[in-house]
Amino acid sequence: MANRDHIELLFKNYYQPLHHLASIMLRDEDQAADIVHDVFASLLKNPDLSEFQTGYLFRAVRNRCLNRIESKGFQEKVRNLLYLESEEYDSENWPEEEMVSRIHEIIDSELTPQKHKIMTLRFGDGSLSLR
Repeated sequence: MANRDHIELLFKNYYQPLHHLASIMLRDEDQAADIVHDVFASLLKNPDLSEFQTGYLFRAVRNRCLNRIESKGFQEKVRNLLYLESEEYDSENWPEEEMVSRIHEIIDSELTPQKHKIMTLRFGDGSLSLR
């Protein structure tokens, strides 16, 4: 239980500065709180992290924020390409081959290898679908 008590003490001492860092990076208070809570939850789940430097907390929050920003950036690009916020497309002719090609370019060039594999498996040849 000492590990849990230690993590509770760290939470009390470092929650505010970690939340502040995440808030600045994400510009979203709720997502910042989620990130900080996730970092502390990972400490509780991983007993190997019982001896670490406090710098680990800041790096972990920063890295999770960067991952969230990267994910949001990709989602925004796809949303913009697909005109989900606009009704200026003809649903009978949508999506155009050019748009599909552009989406494939983004998938090939801007995704991490793991995300690329997921997208390829999900949408690649149409043989695998979650629906």
